[in-house]
Amino acid sequence: MSRRHTILPQQSRETEIDDMKNKEIIAIPKNNKNDPIMENTSTLVHKKLECGHSQEILIGVTEVKCQECSEIVDVNIQNEPEDANSKSTFSWGSIGPQITEKKSEIIRTFSSEIVKVGKTLTKHIAGAKNIRAVVYVSNPKEILNFLDQHNVDKMELVMGHQRVHDFRSELTPDIVEKLVKHRNSGRLTLYVSPKVHFHSKIYICEFDNSVKMINGSANLTKTGLGVKGTQWNHIWILDLKGDYTLSDDYLNEIEHYETYRSKTTEFFGDFGDAFEQIEPEKKIEVIENWIVSGDVYGLPEDAQIRKVTRLIIDEVMSPDLDAEQTVVSIIPNASNKALKHITDNYASFGVSIESEGHISIPVSKYLDHKVRQFPMMRVDIEKELVYLGWNGKNIIRTISEFHSEEINDSLSKFEKFIESVEFAEPEFPLLAKTSVAESLLYIISSPFHHEYMKERREIFGITEERGPRILHLYGGTSNGKSKLLTYCSLLLTGKEIVTPLDGDIFSDSKVVGLRSWQSVYPMMWDDLTNDKWAAQAEKVIKTHWDKRWTKEEYCPQLVLTSNRQCPRGPLQTRVKEIHLSATYPRTSESRVELAKHFKVKNKLFEYFSKAYFEQSKILDYSDDESYIGRAAIKQLYSISGRKKPKWMPLERPLEDEYNPTSVRLLKAIVDKSCIVSKNTDEIILEFDENFQHWELRPYVDGIPNEFEWRKQGNRYFIRRPDKFKPWIRDAYPWIGKRKIPRKIKRTFR
Repeated sequence: MSRRHTILPQQSRETEIDDMKNKEIIAIPKNNKNDPIMENTSTLVHKKLECGHSQEILIGVTEVKCQECSEIVDVNIQNEPEDANSKSTFSWGSIGPQITEKKSEIIRTFSSEIVKVGKTLTKHIAGAKNIRAVVYVSNPKEILNFLDQHNVDKMELVMGHQRVHDFRSELTPDIVEKLVKHRNSGRLTLYVSPKVHFHSKIYICEFDNSVKMINGSANLTKTGLGVKGTQWNHIWILDLKGDYTLSDDYLNEIEHYETYRSKTTEFFGDFGDAFEQIEPEKKIEVIENWIVSGDVYGLPEDAQIRKVTRLIIDEVMSPDLDAEQTVVSIIPNASNKALKHITDNYASFGVSIESEGHISIPVSKYLDHKVRQFPMMRVDIEKELVYLGWNGKNIIRTISEFHSEEINDSLSKFEKFIESVEFAEPEFPLLAKTSVAESLLYIISSPFHHEYMKERREIFGITEERGPRILHLYGGTSNGKSKLLTYCSLLLTGKEIVTPLDGDIFSDSKVVGLRSWQSVYPMMWDDLTNDKWAAQAEKVIKTHWDKRWTKEEYCPQLVLTSNRQCPRGPLQTRVKEIHLSATYPRTSESRVELAKHFKVKNKLFEYFSKAYFEQSKILDYSDDESYIGRAAIKQLYSISGRKKPKWMPLERPLEDEYNPTSVRLLKAIVDKSCIVSKNTDEIILEFDENFQHWELRPYVDGIPNEFEWRKQGNRYFIRRPDKFKPWIRDAYPWIGKRKIPRKIKRTFR
């Protein structure tokens, strides 16, 4: 017996599907615009799974035999085509109520190969109109080369390496400019993954009528592409020809790609958006700053924001301000965009726009230290005064006249705090006290570092970008780092303690935000974790003075504390490191003794700032950031008639007198864990054979390269004894109670 099917004329697909579900109809129209037009005929497609045959029939025929499978099919024409001369196309005969469409044929080809020199990845992606890719790392030059050599309409690239600065290190102003132009034209978009680590390599390359989806180990680099080098990579290629957009393979891969991209941010971001606004003569400078910092500096609004902020500070913290004046109003010459930025950022301090271009600042709220993480401070070079915003008022932190008795009392309190380190029973008492004194001297000098930077820039010009080194205090737990910062805040304010900033929230963006206040009060961050060093500190240290400083913006110094030493490399030249080695016992006696120092008011900074202004007019520039500060303290000792302690570093910075590596090495030599010998032209250091390589690092990593040393197992050969010997001799005063044997002294004579 022949089976019968029902055929419906063409109608809207949505209505048709609903009808079929309700009426168990098993045929739908086929949408095929390529069928020829034939008068009084319709083309029918038999949608039985085993068949799929199409044939022409006369309009009006109610029953037809399928020429392929011989089934008898009912033709139920309910609606004529709108144009009688047009051809109607139907799909019919499917099994059951399931609605299906016949897909165009897709040719699917799978292959794999090795990518190496002479057999490159480029041949597979060249010629693509649209490329979406996920790679671990890439090279900006290779991206440009690819875009220049191939007619790609659009390229999106996700880079999964979290250390984006590796990609940045390959950038130059000309490369950035070319990449941004491609980005702004819509041809190129680069994405980076700040939190999630992608090691995947995926390439989705779409051509006119095909797509290649490539997976494997090849990055978008010269070695990954097989352009050069000895690196081999393996790739798998799925090639789809035809209507690939309907393929599950393609749709799945696109879904994967979008998952990766959803975890990224756009690499150029605000910088790319603002690129066209950069003045041509400043373009190179702005690009260079962005490469290093990731921030956009040099736009017209940036300069305006800095100038308006400084204008606010100069007005609010002016000595000419009436003590009874509660509000300061200014009309700065700045764009509405810049003014809105300022009022948005400082809304919590009461800053607002009253009318067009008219800014209102409530003095008491702006100078209330309780609403800030550290107080406002300003150094007025012309009037030779330091101002502090405290409890809504502008107070002066510079004494008008010297008083020897008060100075003597202030120095006595200062010395007693430093000597309290003896409660920790340090192995090297002289070193412990000198380290604390050096740290305190640096921090109380730091409000003047913005002016120091101005002088430095005037002397060296733009060729020497580096500013005053950032202070880093490090050492184990319970060694007094936090207490030292707390005591410094008491000296600077003369009022009460300002809690240091929590190292847990330390970040580049946080530092940038806080420095925008333009307070010269030092920004002190306590207890940075190891991950903060890796993720944030490097960027902050490299850019804080070098790239972000301008003379129009008051800039605070940074003070950091942590349990670890600064990582070796470029940061070390930008950081002044002081090791605080003493460990305070957790006894009631030591805690009570320390607490005494935080209850005593000390006017030292008031006298120090006056002496600093006087010495700054006398002394020339020095690379020692505390050079003038040392002279100021020396002047105070002279005025008071007080004897300077042996441990007070007033002649040279601590690092010029003390080198932690040489001290540790000398200690090892005295303790005989390192044996010294010499031949005709070398000094030989031989460490105990039980030392592991990582145990040797504290003793040898800091040996200067100029000594021309080489390593052989646990033996180190110093080829320049003439330089090595005085370096070791400088360590003699710092090893405490250890007695240096005559034999060792003769060796280093």
